[in-house]
Amino acid sequence: FPYLLLLPRKNMADPNLDLEILEHRIAELEDFIGTPSSVRNPTISEQVNNVRSFIDNSRHHLTDLIDLTEKCEEIGIPIDSNEDFLQLLTNNREKGRLILNMADYIESTARHVDELKELQRYIQFSPYYELHQKKEDLKPLEEINTRQYVEVAQYSKELQDLLDSYNQIINLLSQKFLYWDAILTDLEQKQAKK
Repeated sequence: FPYLLLLPRKNMADPNLDLEILEHRIAELEDFIGTPSSVRNPTISEQVNNVRSFIDNSRHHLTDLIDLTEKCEEIGIPIDSNEDFLQLLTNNREKGRLILNMADYIESTARHVDELKELQRYIQFSPYYELHQKKEDLKPLEEINTRQYVEVAQYSKELQDLLDSYNQIINLLSQKFLYWDAILTDLEQKQAKK
């Protein structure tokens, strides 16, 4: 795990490579602190794509705002200055017409605000702030794991010694049986000749 933190950046000009390395490091950190895969955050690439999508949507909304001013002019509401726009917002009849004409835009903006609220949790994800504490919490488990590893190694050595002893006994017995078989065969041949 710690070696990933020291990985050199191979190609400073390739942002995709940097993202892949960073995503790999984040996955290793999440594995290290024991974050279940079901609660893992989206990858940085996914988040970057979300931001790009948000920027594209914002550009789209800018064109929608330009369309708004054009629609206002089309329906007979000229907006030449901020005062005209403020007057438009204070006239209830004009507000109603504007809202009805811009219903899709308003719904789209509300959806984007909800999406931003959902994405906010990725910025304020508490386990990353408590990483040092999680590492301290894992120390007793590391000691238990090390002790179990030593015990398993000892049991493996004992088992190997027992298997070696068993094999030696079987080899000795096999040699004895072969010796006795040779003696019996020799006696049977001598008996048959008489």
